Amino acid sequence: MVFVNGEASRLPFDDDSFDFVYTRLMLMHNQDPESIIKEMNRVCRPGGSIVSVEIDDETMVFYPYAKELSVLIRAYIEYAEAKGTDRIMGRKLYGLYKSVGIEETKVIIQTSDYEGPYDDIPFSLKLAMGSDEGRHLVEAQLITEEQRIKSMHAIQQFCADPDRFYSGSFMYCVGRKRA
Repeated sequence: MVFVNGEASRLPFDDDSFDFVYTRLMLMHNQDPESIIKEMNRVCRPGGSIVSVEIDDETMVFYPYAKELSVLIRAYIEYAEAKGTDRIMGRKLYGLYKSVGIEETKVIIQTSDYEGPYDDIPFSLKLAMGSDEGRHLVEAQLITEEQRIKSMHAIQQFCADPDRFYSGSFMYCVGRKRA
């Protein structure tokens, strides 16, 4: 196995080098994901497969306390966007693939479903609240202090509820380079 370090928008490979090109949870952290997908297309052989996997936090479902927790997730999506991360990249993959001419494009949505009991706060809520328990969202004026306190209470109640359920989505975009 060979590992090569390179810039995703300027891969150090010749045109048509690979039968399969793949990226996972990387496009959401880049300011120009289209340039990366163009580069994936460039290094893929005609007829080869191009696959990207990204999340879409806005597809998260919580039960109970859906309203309170959804407000928190929405605020975190906006906060992450201001910091350069697109937490709804998954829904954009189809259009990005089509814009660079990738054929036979389809999106497969895989949900990751979790139901109680479990001991920990769901990862997405941990991200949203951060180590400062969501104060960064208040400072960025994305939620009020009252909403932050309500969110903390809702998370505690959610985690204590034996009938709790949440789900998040991974979006797999699959296409072929034009032959």
